[in-house]
Amino acid sequence: MLPLYPNDIKFPVLTLSIIFMNIGIFIFLLTLNQFQLVQTYYRYGVVPVIIFTQERFIQLITYGFIHDNVMHLLGNMWLLWLSGSILESTKSKIFYIFFVFLAAIVTALIYIMANNNSTTILVGFSGAIAGIMGYVFVTANNTIRTYIFPLFIVNINVKVLFVLWLVIQCLLMIYFPTSEVSVISHIAGFTLGVLVGLMDFTVKKKIF
Repeated sequence: MLPLYPNDIKFPVLTLSIIFMNIGIFIFLLTLNQFQLVQTYYRYGVVPVIIFTQERFIQLITYGFIHDNVMHLLGNMWLLWLSGSILESTKSKIFYIFFVFLAAIVTALIYIMANNNSTTILVGFSGAIAGIMGYVFVTANNTIRTYIFPLFIVNINVKVLFVLWLVIQCLLMIYFPTSEVSVISHIAGFTLGVLVGLMDFTVKKKIF
């Protein structure tokens, strides 16, 4: 099963801009030697054990724009395409930018609290994307054009696909707790998105 694109969306300028920015940064990182690459990771990634002692707070944002390998980049950018384009079609550009950075910061802080003595570097946009997914899960009812092997292309509700993703994350956390994938950031981001989405939905109900 391969989700292709969301139906009923506007042209997602911000989402595509973030995607191309991440791709550009990744290509630049490929030009660095091993020493330069490690230095870049430590300078712009989140390192729990030193982030507060050395006051590297900008890392709470910059870590999202660094990806470890091609699969890491493609996976994150694909999920951003599917979820971010829906969010951008339903909310203002200002809200979109604010929420993306909020989700990135909150998920990084939760990762730090769960791994406060760790020297393992957190990189990647997945926590922020999980936040977008959680928000879209609550507030949107779009379908996503999806390829089903070998011949079928069908529309699947975004809620179904995102629940499947969440189940996979929970299984990873249970059966592979030492995995390099920061599952706790994913679940925290999704939870944040759901909570913000519920608050938004409640406010709209009271207004109307």
